[in-house]
Amino acid sequence: MRTRSIIVAGLLVAMGLPAAAQQIEHGVTVQHGWFNSRTAIEPIQVKNLNGSQIKGMQRVAISVFNVEFPDEFHLEAKSSGTAGSMGSAYSANLTTHLVGMDLASRQRIADAAYADFVEELKAAGFEVIDHPALLAAAPEISTWTSAPNGWQGRFGTYLAPTGMAVYPMSGDTKKRQNSGMFRQMNLLVNMAATSQAYKRSAYVARDANTYVLAVSIVVDYGVYSTSGDRRGFGKRVSAGFEKGAAVAAGTLIDPATTVRVWNTHSGGFPTLLTLQQPVISDADIGPDTGTPGDWTITTTPKLFMPPALDVIKRANGAIVSTLVAGR
Repeated sequence: MRTRSIIVAGLLVAMGLPAAAQQIEHGVTVQHGWFNSRTAIEPIQVKNLNGSQIKGMQRVAISVFNVEFPDEFHLEAKSSGTAGSMGSAYSANLTTHLVGMDLASRQRIADAAYADFVEELKAAGFEVIDHPALLAAAPEISTWTSAPNGWQGRFGTYLAPTGMAVYPMSGDTKKRQNSGMFRQMNLLVNMAATSQAYKRSAYVARDANTYVLAVSIVVDYGVYSTSGDRRGFGKRVSAGFEKGAAVAAGTLIDPATTVRVWNTHSGGFPTLLTLQQPVISDADIGPDTGTPGDWTITTTPKLFMPPALDVIKRANGAIVSTLVAGR
């Protein structure tokens, strides 16, 4: 894997309130506990919003299965001196682009991701209700407002498996977080703007008398690193990128690959499974060209699809194992 990073220095007037630094290392958001000590990051975080919606799960259906493909990403980090004073300041900006993957090839990946996820569930002993049967049991799904395949959302190009539709989930209509500042309040507001599919999946679970999953898988072309925004005289910052097919990770506040689970009496609040550590392939996906801070990765379906399917399969296996452990 090849790392790309850039550090740019400048002189600015530092103004404003102190920022909370969002430090990311190889796609993993660094988290801190008491006395600023680093917190161990589990591969998948399980958050019960109204008791466990996984416990007792046996019969399951999938209301949403979105596979999301970033096409470009801009990452930035900055530092400044004491508020209101003149001092040394640094900034780092990194932009990446992926070209060479057409919609038909991405559709094949989405179809394979769904088929593998269903097979993983069945192999783990779950009874999986197929999508036509779910529509028959909960016909309101067909009335939901969907987006077309290829819709551009928070993580780029969104697709659903053949025979299903793209239903934006909470935060999908917002911009992807790209600053070194962890704007927690802003992100919480964005995530709280729940979508129709989020709000109605609980009713689908009740009507169909089954556990319901809404799945979002982000298939990225690399992982990012940033020092995060830093406050203090002469604090240097950095932004870096490592190319390679990856299932992207996030946090509960700023999620990427996520599974939401509702049981038949959820009260509307799901259990969230959030991938916190990305699943990465070392396989080469193509050459990169550009100037410092602005890189383009040129791939082909032949290069990108095999490692993409590999990381998806590994991520699916980890997610289903977590479901098994919680049931």
